[in-house]
Amino acid sequence: MTRPTQQQTKARKTGQADSIAESKLDRVKLIAKEALDILGEESPDSLRKAHSKAIVDYNDQITNLEHRLKGAAEQVKSVEGELRHSTRLASDRLEEAERVWDVAAEQSQQLKSKQADLDEQVKISSSQSETISKLKHTITESGEAASELQDKLTTEIASTTEQRDEALSQYEHAQSQLVHIRDELAERSARLSETQAAVTIAREQIAEIETSAEISLARIEELESLNIDLAEALDALKESEADAQTQLNTARSEMAELTGKLASRDQTIAKLSEQVNTQATATHTTETAPIPVQADQPEDQTQLQAELDARTTEAAYMAEQMERADDRAKSYRDRMEHAELSLEKAHSIVMRARRRASLRTQQYSDTIEAMSALHVRYDVLKGELRKAESMASRHLLIGRLSGGAAITAAVLALISAF
Repeated sequence: MTRPTQQQTKARKTGQADSIAESKLDRVKLIAKEALDILGEESPDSLRKAHSKAIVDYNDQITNLEHRLKGAAEQVKSVEGELRHSTRLASDRLEEAERVWDVAAEQSQQLKSKQADLDEQVKISSSQSETISKLKHTITESGEAASELQDKLTTEIASTTEQRDEALSQYEHAQSQLVHIRDELAERSARLSETQAAVTIAREQIAEIETSAEISLARIEELESLNIDLAEALDALKESEADAQTQLNTARSEMAELTGKLASRDQTIAKLSEQVNTQATATHTTETAPIPVQADQPEDQTQLQAELDARTTEAAYMAEQMERADDRAKSYRDRMEHAELSLEKAHSIVMRARRRASLRTQQYSDTIEAMSALHVRYDVLKGELRKAESMASRHLLIGRLSGGAAITAAVLALISAF
């Protein structure tokens, strides 16, 4: 509102426009007086200081909340921007109110200077007293509404503070549980690393055992093939032994027959010798021609003796061959027994390695299941922690908006009062 000059004031006194302007000035004067009555002895500076102090208190509360919810600061940056926007709006409204107050003060000064001129218009202003009373009543109702709004905001702020404290306690509890879960997870991870190292060692051992088992299986196959060869050789030796036994029995029977023939020939030779001796003593005649039997007797005897020696030599050779065959059969039996023992040892090693591998695999699977359950629990607690953080952020937003609304309501009440 611009300050009217004295010439314009004198010009307006002569017409209806002047009366309307003066009535407006009188209304402003009455409103200013009512505002001064409502405010009492407090000056605008004290009001500004009070509002500044209230703003400082709210900022302190906001700072405390920011310190207590430092972990959730990144999630409320947007809320802080809105709060700064609300603060700027409140500051703008406060500056506007200050400007209005300055204008009112300036107009009050103008009204004081024009008090002598406006005394003549008291009669005109009396007709507007009812309107002023209505305005005063309206201002009173506005003050009551502002008080009710302030009470509601105070109650809501208290409720929000309680919810915030509860959310903070839940957040701290979830944080402690999360720390405990992280420690347990680290311990389980260390145990899992140890188990994995043990599993790696066990796998290496299993690989070595499998390698040795493969070698043993190959050795077993070789031993089995050797066993088959030995069995075939043993069967062949048994057949050759049976043949040799048959030949030996045949040779023995032939030797017995030859021995019988040789004995009969010895008897015949003995008889012939006796006959020769008898004839030699009985007659002293000249020697006669030899008897054919005496001529054939040494040849037959030599032939029989040679045949007997040959049969004896053959029998000795066959006996030697039988002894060698027995020795080889015994050696084959020993090798077969050693191969069977090696096969049993290899089978036992393979079974023991398989049992150890299955046991290690079961332990590893149990550890993996425990780690999976622990990860699930960790995810659940992490979700609860995020939920608590979102609740804390929402409560902080509500608190800040309530504070901004309270400041705005106070400023609007002040503006309405003016």
